Amino acid sequence: MDSGKSKKKKILFISDITFAHTIGGTEVATARLLNGLSEDGTYEIYLFSGTPKDGQRSLEPDSRIHITEFPLYPAPGDKGFNNFVIANPFQISKLIKEIAPDIVHVHNPSIFSLMSIRVARKYRIPLVYTNHIFAEHFVPSIKTWKQKQSRKIVDWFFQKYMGLFDGIAYPSQIQRESILSKYRLKNTSVVISNGFLPFGEDVEVQKPESWKGKTLFFTISRLSVEKNIPIIIDAFEELWKQYSEILLVIVGDGIIYDDLVEYARTKDSHCSIIFTGEKRGEELAKYYKMGDVFVSASSKESEGLTTLEAVSFGKPIILTDAQENAARQFVQGNGLLFLDGHSDDLVQKMTQYVTNPILIETHGKKSLQIREDYRFSYSLEKYKDFYETYLLKK
Repeated sequence: MDSGKSKKKKILFISDITFAHTIGGTEVATARLLNGLSEDGTYEIYLFSGTPKDGQRSLEPDSRIHITEFPLYPAPGDKGFNNFVIANPFQISKLIKEIAPDIVHVHNPSIFSLMSIRVARKYRIPLVYTNHIFAEHFVPSIKTWKQKQSRKIVDWFFQKYMGLFDGIAYPSQIQRESILSKYRLKNTSVVISNGFLPFGEDVEVQKPESWKGKTLFFTISRLSVEKNIPIIIDAFEELWKQYSEILLVIVGDGIIYDDLVEYARTKDSHCSIIFTGEKRGEELAKYYKMGDVFVSASSKESEGLTTLEAVSFGKPIILTDAQENAARQFVQGNGLLFLDGHSDDLVQKMTQYVTNPILIETHGKKSLQIREDYRFSYSLEKYKDFYETYLLKK
């Protein structure tokens, strides 16, 4: 490998789809960290990732990031919402040898990352990993014998995969405890929030005339099975039968978008359920600002990026109490928890905000206080400390 010393240490990020898509929180969080580190200037930042669809980037990378793109292919049968890189292992080896990174930082489990891990191990480059997901996200959401067998295989893979790294960063303590209780991992680990980065704070918002005077419940999410959006729709339907001056706005796109639209049409309240599709930047900020109460029915979140963003916009939150829903850490006198999977309990929690509007204001103010502990600038400094742990050992 190149023995020449550069002024800055080099960090190589491995992530199949960063800057290519913003469908999921993993991609947004990884892109934010990449840009933050590049702008900070302490390290020289490199990225191996997929080529953006149609050549158009969904987020703009900092110009100082050295990006190497690889062919990106859609996973079979999922309408192009999940993608993976196919690369030549000899090319990967050659590039890593030329770059001579001081740390390799992986952000999603894939064949692509395994190729890079093998090369990093060969050259004794410290390997770190940010665990943005739960293993169950890779298992079909059907209760069959095949699912049980799939979980065993996925759990086996994740335990082996995560054991390859020198250190692991978890976005939340809840996820860290869950993973460590399930897998016998011996590597060091830290908890580093993805953090919130203010955006759209100066955007002016004017609610549509038909929305005025109504309590606006909203969810912002990648639309996939594990997010349990039908539970929110079911709860809204029951609440609407009692209080018609309410709205449900569903912001996002994903593999089950069309299915959810069709499901909502079967409800009497369908005219009060609005699907916006994917929104970004200032357009996304408008929905955070217009919304009154943020709702999520997801039972597995490593941290919950959109929940944190809702908190940062000063919104009350309603979340599931599921053990592996790390987003529940944000409920600190600024929101309510409902029984996981129980739409009837969600109805009761939503009712409190409809019948007592002052609760929206008081919980919203509390959210603004809580957000101060999760600023991205804090997370950036923690990642730099995390890297230094391994750089000092070299």
